Amino acid sequence: MSTPKESLGRRLHTLSRLSSTWHETLHHIYVVLALLGIVGTFFFSPTSKEVVLLVVLGLYLIVFSLFSLASSYINGEKAKYAEALAGVHQAIHYARDIYHRIDYELADESTHAGPPSYSDREFRQDVQKVLTVTAQVFSMVSSVKCRTSIKLLGKKPDASSDSLDAYYVTTLARDQASETESRERDAAEGTRHLVRDNTDFWTIIRRQKAYFFNDGLSSSDNYENSSFKLHPTLPKYESTIVWPIRYVYDAQAADEHEAEPLRQALCGFLTVDSGSKGSFSERYDVQLGAIISDGLYPALDAYRALRQKRMLAQRGAVQQGARNVQLLST
Repeated sequence: MSTPKESLGRRLHTLSRLSSTWHETLHHIYVVLALLGIVGTFFFSPTSKEVVLLVVLGLYLIVFSLFSLASSYINGEKAKYAEALAGVHQAIHYARDIYHRIDYELADESTHAGPPSYSDREFRQDVQKVLTVTAQVFSMVSSVKCRTSIKLLGKKPDASSDSLDAYYVTTLARDQASETESRERDAAEGTRHLVRDNTDFWTIIRRQKAYFFNDGLSSSDNYENSSFKLHPTLPKYESTIVWPIRYVYDAQAADEHEAEPLRQALCGFLTVDSGSKGSFSERYDVQLGAIISDGLYPALDAYRALRQKRMLAQRGAVQQGARNVQLLST
């Protein structure tokens, strides 16, 4: 079932093709009306001829005005997406910088000792820059206030390797405007937000669709959201798009990847939402977010590798310290 904005998008697409030849169309209409005016001069009195010509001129002006208004509106919508590309580029620019810093850390042996030069706090702040720009992009193209976030995928340690039911999400970061109001709630998430309890994440992790799109959540009978259940008093958003931040292995992928859920390296999800119905276009807005989510994958995947390296380094330091204590006590 198409959403109001999606139906509008199709109508705009049709009008856009029509407006590309609007001058030719107007010319044809003018010729037809002129011929009608000439023909009318043979059948009407001199006074009636003037009336006919005025009617013809009025019709022509009405048609011209309608085409001009439609053309202006369509060009305005196109301008929004043209300006949004600058924001998308900025988001990718930030994501690239994050990856560069992490890549430097991974190659720097000094990370095995002392405080890290790229801390978790700095990483989250840099990710927030990406989300803030992304929120601005979607607010621009939808003309309503939008929020963005990144949800990281986790798995309960005592779960079996092939069970999707054990996966949960936690909030890595939000855009700057919405981060303050959600800080305490995000810090207390733990493992409560199971993927299976969220229709959007569950749809994506099972690879039923490459994204999740819904422009009228209150009218959806089968939509589930763990946040709505855990925080029933909070305002609920009406429109949302969710993209995976992942790499999908080729059909001929190596056997070592079989343990990943449905042959994919899934770091998490990029989300955008709005409190208004019909905020997004599945035809255009999905592609904008997909560009950013794909650009985030190398950075988040590298950060996962960096954290694993640091955990191993800390574990090795603890074991070495235990051996030193044992030597000193003998």
